[in-house]
Amino acid sequence: QKEGCGIAVFLSIWEKRKEKLSIVAPEALDAVKVMTVHEAKGLEFPVVIFPYANSHIYEEKNPKLWAHVPSEDFGGFDTLLFSKKKEMIQYGDEAARLYAEEQAKLELDAFNLLYVALTRSICALYIITENASKEAVSQPKYYADLFIQYLQNKGLWDAATRKFSFGVLPVKSKEPWPTPKAYQRHIPYRYSAKRMLENKLAPKRGGLRDPGQEKAMAWGNIFHDLMAQIHTITDIPEAISQLAANPLLEDSDLEILEKKSRELVSHQALRTFFEPGITARNESEIITENGLILRPDRMVFREKEVWLLDYKTGKKNEKDKEQLQSYGDALEEMGYKVKQKVLAYTQNQIEPIYI
Repeated sequence: QKEGCGIAVFLSIWEKRKEKLSIVAPEALDAVKVMTVHEAKGLEFPVVIFPYANSHIYEEKNPKLWAHVPSEDFGGFDTLLFSKKKEMIQYGDEAARLYAEEQAKLELDAFNLLYVALTRSICALYIITENASKEAVSQPKYYADLFIQYLQNKGLWDAATRKFSFGVLPVKSKEPWPTPKAYQRHIPYRYSAKRMLENKLAPKRGGLRDPGQEKAMAWGNIFHDLMAQIHTITDIPEAISQLAANPLLEDSDLEILEKKSRELVSHQALRTFFEPGITARNESEIITENGLILRPDRMVFREKEVWLLDYKTGKKNEKDKEQLQSYGDALEEMGYKVKQKVLAYTQNQIEPIYI
């Protein structure tokens, strides 16, 4: 932006700032994307490599817990701050309950992360892990313990075996990847001085609607984050104001998000999902009998009846119906009667589809 856009200048600036800048690779480029599990949420890839897959399920740094105590025994104090330790289960029923709740929350977070990591691949998933626990696998503390437990349940575990494989890897297409124009070898030399402001090297990622800037992930995640904050139409201004702090969003993006959310909430076929006074849950997790974690976008409850709504910012896909059906099946197994299942596509006009 200041020094010109010659190749030598670019490489010099990149060398100084490469730890902070990033390049979004085109979809057609035959390359590996390195990202966190959180960044990969909602995306799919032909092949996924999950390295270092041995997180500690209960890892915490100096955790603390507030617990109620008899005030007559503690100088008038009815609540004390404890260091969270396993020995808390011996402090009494209240402390034991708090400790168990916090452990359950850690498990849920760890399993959520693991679920996302293991469901991104289309053709192949490679998991690189190690056995780190010294205790029996019957009490798993690490992801590796869960993998070993799975192998044991299948009768496949062998401590001397280093690799386990399942299924058949599809044959890769022999068609070569096209070479994007932006990556041709011959780059003409070009110089621009500071005063030539029309020639800029802009390290900032482009707008959400730029096809080359991972718009599907950005737009989809942001729209879902927005709708997670909305219970009725009156919540929209506050939810939009919170999104305004996102540096990737411009005023025009916020205007589109507000307009789209208002269209969805006030849509004739969907407004009953957002009526004031109803009992509704946004982005709440359902844990199935098999341990699968599901997260519908919105559920409306009336006693033992439930209405399901899921937002889709992309094109129509049969998998969307299967996903929503799985939500309904899980709720029915829990004893609820599913009255309605609706997919709300938002790419163009709001288009509800009943399943």
